[in-house]
Amino acid sequence: MNFKYFPIVFLMMAGATVFGQKKEIRQAEKAIEEQNFAEAKKLLAEAEPDVSSLNKRYKARFYTANGMALGLGGSGTMEELDEATKSFEKAIEYGNKEEGAQGLHTIEQFLVQSAVQDQENQNFRDAYKKIYKAYEMSPEDTLYLFVAAGNAYNAQEDDKAIEYYSKLRNMEYKGNALQYTAVNKETGEKEVFGNEAERDMFIQSGEYTDPQVEREERRDGDVIKQLALTYLRAGDEEKAISTIREARKDNPNDMELLKAEAMVYEQNGETDKYLKILDELIEKDPENAEAYYVILGDNALDNEEEEKARDYYEKAIESNPKSVTAYNGMANSYLNKQEAIVEEMNSLGMSKADTEKYNQLTEERNDLLKSALPYLEKALANAPESVELMQTLYQINSQLRNDEEAQKYKSMMEKAK
Repeated sequence: MNFKYFPIVFLMMAGATVFGQKKEIRQAEKAIEEQNFAEAKKLLAEAEPDVSSLNKRYKARFYTANGMALGLGGSGTMEELDEATKSFEKAIEYGNKEEGAQGLHTIEQFLVQSAVQDQENQNFRDAYKKIYKAYEMSPEDTLYLFVAAGNAYNAQEDDKAIEYYSKLRNMEYKGNALQYTAVNKETGEKEVFGNEAERDMFIQSGEYTDPQVEREERRDGDVIKQLALTYLRAGDEEKAISTIREARKDNPNDMELLKAEAMVYEQNGETDKYLKILDELIEKDPENAEAYYVILGDNALDNEEEEKARDYYEKAIESNPKSVTAYNGMANSYLNKQEAIVEEMNSLGMSKADTEKYNQLTEERNDLLKSALPYLEKALANAPESVELMQTLYQINSQLRNDEEAQKYKSMMEKAK
């Protein structure tokens, strides 16, 4: 062989290889347009070994096509989505910024939608992994991190939940940041973008419409509460309490943190501390005093402290005269006592003494029913659709031989069916 001709032959062979690669990329792009993703992947796999020899424009086209083939035509596994993400990032690196950014956004939205579906199916483990990947792709979308933390908690992967909630706490996440949204013309669904510039770029592409700016709900109290509860579930009670106390030093009047502390005490069975916090909440959050009084009333009722429970329920009714829960609580403070009476009545025999005792107990029971009756009537007046209340009122009036009233509630039940 005459070696002086070798470079020319080599260059001709290299040129043919590059030409072949370009042809395969063009064919892959056409296959993607026809949604023949299997063919596209096959063609791109053939072109991949020599991608480094292509110019920047064709490298960008290759990685764009590869990202689309894996992202749109893949099986949706995290491995394929990772590879698709890397391909779109390379496409941007080699100059195809618009399609690369669109590809990354598509994968991000797919991850979010798939995570939502997993969450609805209670597949919390896959949900947190997908939504956290979306967060890694778009770290300014801190809501993704918040949702990932919640799913990790529900999956009982406490290490991950603590890691994510700790990140949120350290970044002083409040959750009330501005969201930039637009509607995808093809799907008709509203999508969230990382920032205003990204959203506007997609609007200019003509594929999105109706740009909006929205503010998220504030969630910083939830972050501290869930972090504390995760520590508690993981068996670290000291960190659970210290997490809340540390946060309350800077925000002593923050109602969400105060509620979170109450919840930790409740979960930990520290009833005295829990009830003390509720008293503090009533003082600092009078607009919601009804709910706190009801909790205190229920707790007293559970401890068979009926008079104390009634005092709390009365205060709840003063705070909200339409409180169905408080009226029910008042009624139960009487009705609960009849169970012991009925049990004693059922244990009596047929002797004269037993008959006299039975009649005495019947009167005591009827007195309790009469005391409960007006509270149940007020509860029904404020919850007129409650069949359960109708049934209870029917049964009590039947027991008291208030036949006309009993028939009234029976008719109400029949109409409600």
